[in-house]
Amino acid sequence: MNPWRELRRLGATTPPQPLAARQWAWLRACLARNANCAYGRAHGFAAIESVADYQARVPIIGFDAIAGDIEEMTHGAAD
Repeated sequence: MNPWRELRRLGATTPPQPLAARQWAWLRACLARNANCAYGRAHGFAAIESVADYQARVPIIGFDAIAGDIEEMTHGAAD
């Protein structure tokens, strides 16, 4: 089976984007959806324009660092 022929049959008009482009599109969408939450504001999600920006602004953390925020959300806290 030719995968491009199958994709065209399903309606695709161009080959899929390279993996890095798809990953960046997904991350950008997540950042946009969460730019106004407390964590997003604290780490400048709205100003992130690249993977390097994300890596520089958003620290690697463990669950304990956000457990309180998650607990608040389970009780209805917005953003």
